[in-house]
Amino acid sequence: MKLLYTFLIPAVLGGSLQFDLKRSANFLQKRSGANLELSPKYSENESEFVVELGFGSEKQKFELVVDTGSSDLWIPSSNATCNAKSSDDDVESCSSSGFDWENSKTFKKSSEIFSTEYGDNDTVEGFFGNDTVWVGDVEIKDIMFAVADEADTNPVLGIGLPKLESGYQNSSEPTYPNFPQKLKTDGIIDRILYSIMLGNSSSESSLLFGAIDHAKYNDDLVTFSVLTSNDGESDRMAINLDSIEVKDEKESTYFGEMTSAVLDTGSSLSVFSADILKQIAESLGGKVEDDTYYVNGDSAEKSKLRFKFKDLEFETDIQLKDGGSSDKRELKYDVLPDNLGIDVIIGQDVLTQAYAVFDLESNEISLAKQSGSSDTDIETVGSDGDFSKSSTAKTDDSKKSGAGPLNKVSISMLIFSLLFTVRFGF
Repeated sequence: MKLLYTFLIPAVLGGSLQFDLKRSANFLQKRSGANLELSPKYSENESEFVVELGFGSEKQKFELVVDTGSSDLWIPSSNATCNAKSSDDDVESCSSSGFDWENSKTFKKSSEIFSTEYGDNDTVEGFFGNDTVWVGDVEIKDIMFAVADEADTNPVLGIGLPKLESGYQNSSEPTYPNFPQKLKTDGIIDRILYSIMLGNSSSESSLLFGAIDHAKYNDDLVTFSVLTSNDGESDRMAINLDSIEVKDEKESTYFGEMTSAVLDTGSSLSVFSADILKQIAESLGGKVEDDTYYVNGDSAEKSKLRFKFKDLEFETDIQLKDGGSSDKRELKYDVLPDNLGIDVIIGQDVLTQAYAVFDLESNEISLAKQSGSSDTDIETVGSDGDFSKSSTAKTDDSKKSGAGPLNKVSISMLIFSLLFTVRFGF
């Protein structure tokens, strides 16, 4: 069973877009009406954060998973073969209706083939095309995206670096202007930059293109350079993770010093290399058997995982699969393929505590801890990329609910409030 928390028709205010919230029982449906509340919930079960966009001359609505770990925007075609399964592995969980591109008066089909595979081995096949994409009443003309004929997963809004686009290997052009780049090309934002906050039980979720909300984090933003590959370029938004720590009531075990970590909003849980996951298991009184990572259940439930980025620390519970005995439980984390060249994917279990700013022009990521404040203090970032890194969150207001004022809003900013999908089961 799935429960969907979904934002509906965006309200336009001073050049910003704000999505309303509604709760639905299915993944992708056409909806009507609006709800003025902004209070998505977070569950420790598997989840997805999605935004609603309109496509083509008919403004056909789709909800797309927001993914900082990929770079392509794609939706299913009206006759797509859907192989995605729900959490009970029984019922298809893809869109109930795909994109009718042949009836869009503005769609231009490309000869380029779209083919991509995600880290969880989900694959998508289809073709590229250009059409209008709508964010509420804001029109983004002639943007390139993919239409899937076959998909193992739900539609994705990839907002990563261009080099990670599937077209980089297969197209006559090395890259194409993806969604964040097109926003700047069309003058909607001045800087290819966005800030993102994945909400938990006490705060809303938001995705701001071209802007930062200084009321949504504590202390100062800490900036990290994105790591480069052997050719000196960056393909993934990976930064240095200083250490991983397993901390129990008595002592701490440190490992994974100066590892590479990708911040990925599309991953429900963090993912580790086999070596790091083995160290986590062994530090919790467990071992590896037949590529399965076991721990002492009692030790794991009394311990925390701590991730340290410079002076920033994020702490999470150890995630275990159901079943097993108290002295032998299986870790829930997946293992990274060896050929990715990264050590850790930081997923929603950590990112729901973080406020993150991705600057795709300077190749930098800035992080801070979420404030939990309902206030709003938005700074639009200019083409030079300069912005304040100091929080304006009020300590005494950090746990209050209700709407706060909207400051410093300009036409150079898009606010996307995110949808939150809760999946029950595995």
